[in-house]
Amino acid sequence: IDSTGTVDTVGTIPTASGFNSSTFDQANNHYIFRGVDGNFNPKMYIVNTQDASLVDSFSIQVIGVEFSQSDSKIYAYWLGKLISIDSTGTVDTVGTIPTASGFNSSTFDQANNHYIFRGVDGSLNPKIYIVKTQDASLADSLSVKVIGVEYGNSSSDTLLVMPDGLVKCQEKIYPNPFSNYVLIEFQDNIQGRYTARIYDTSGQVVLVNNGVNSEQLRIETKHLGSGLYYYQIMFKQGAMFAGKLVRE
Repeated sequence: IDSTGTVDTVGTIPTASGFNSSTFDQANNHYIFRGVDGNFNPKMYIVNTQDASLVDSFSIQVIGVEFSQSDSKIYAYWLGKLISIDSTGTVDTVGTIPTASGFNSSTFDQANNHYIFRGVDGSLNPKIYIVKTQDASLADSLSVKVIGVEYGNSSSDTLLVMPDGLVKCQEKIYPNPFSNYVLIEFQDNIQGRYTARIYDTSGQVVLVNNGVNSEQLRIETKHLGSGLYYYQIMFKQGAMFAGKLVRE
């Protein structure tokens, strides 16, 4: 599909019943996806995007396929583990990662070699987990409910998934670190009202602004002590995103 929305059929690729995860090898123009063979055995297929010819396939059952350009390995989630798959199909367990019940979306931060996926915590609350591919240690996690996680290595845009479709928002939270105030600013037109909350590290809400419908919100923070805080912005329609703030 090109930039005008024109669709061309590249070719026929193997059966992909149960398909729900794919990734792309930019260097070789290979489309990599999870599927099954004719007997419904789990397979990973690597397809040439010029003509859809089959480059390779591996008999492997995985979820959340992501290709790392830096080490030419495929990373995937399976049974609580982050695994790597090299060009020969050899599987190595990198390490154990957090619960991912309901997992069906992942992405990859090429610059930092971070595997990012949607899951839940022990209480089944929605989470996004950011995991280091060197040792599967947790780099960060955010309490965010989303669908279709994608990391943009060259853009600060955030795509928020709402019940009525996608909303593209480029948000700015500044200054960060902050002292007397924090500004939340949207570069695009927002749709609907939102609530902005700031939490301390214990999870307690220390500031809240309800029913905001402005592209810019100033939050006074003079009374907050120094240290780490978290912000959360939740739209009335259900979209939510979050991040870290530091009080000087």
